Amino acid sequence: MASFRDAPAGWSTSGRAFTTTSCRRTGPARGDTRRFCQLTRCPKIDIVMPRVTAVDPLDGHRLRLTFDDGAVCEVDFSGMLTGELGEPLRDLAYFRRVRLDPESGTIVWPNGLDPDPLVLHGDLKPEEPGTVVVRRLAPSVTGAG
Repeated sequence: MASFRDAPAGWSTSGRAFTTTSCRRTGPARGDTRRFCQLTRCPKIDIVMPRVTAVDPLDGHRLRLTFDDGAVCEVDFSGMLTGELGEPLRDLAYFRRVRLDPESGTIVWPNGLDPDPLVLHGDLKPEEPGTVVVRRLAPSVTGAG
């Protein structure tokens, strides 16, 4: 059995050349398609992951989170109280057992639920709409988000 290391660079193990990007039309198109065919290289993008530095439980299933960039957000978790990880959070005493995880820079509950800090910061929408609602109370001092 051939491995990927046995194949010459630029060739698959079957001997066929890899497909290259081209702008040839593959079928009828309406309008000018040249703008879709421009090849551009992606610039290097440095994403700075915000880190939660403080968590304060509020009434209900809400938390006030402070981030290392100065942003302060109020996050409502009422929409994510279902499923294996969300169900235990229905109990307010359990919900308030939230802690900071310094390694991941986010919050975590005893059952291992650790939401994405980009979602908590308000930079990304949650995968399932309505699961968490983020309200920014103070902007970040770095200008991000």
